[in-house]
Amino acid sequence: ACARLVEEIPTTLPGAIDPNVPTLLAKYAVVGLTHIALAHFDGNVFNVSGLNSRTGDSADKPPWVATESNPALVAEFASDGDTFGVGMRGGIWGPGEGVKSPQGQTVRERAGEN
Repeated sequence: ACARLVEEIPTTLPGAIDPNVPTLLAKYAVVGLTHIALAHFDGNVFNVSGLNSRTGDSADKPPWVATESNPALVAEFASDGDTFGVGMRGGIWGPGEGVKSPQGQTVRERAGEN
């Protein structure tokens, strides 16, 4: 499945993935999106983008991609021994009114663990 996804990037997501930036890509079929991309930003932090692959109607209208991104949306990876995790922050889950943003200097602190 992974090899197939990589093979179809040039036709399914033309120009959407920068080959010079390490990127994690997954199919993500939700309203308005076909894929989610986590593009490396710095250290263990990746920018989150939603992609919507649009098929072209004819040879004159080739496939194209609509990209939804917000610089505040990030994924942060962490490991502790044999445990590996990822947390997303920046309002991606729509926490609602009155819910404070995660606080702390480390991923573990922002997850509410001390």
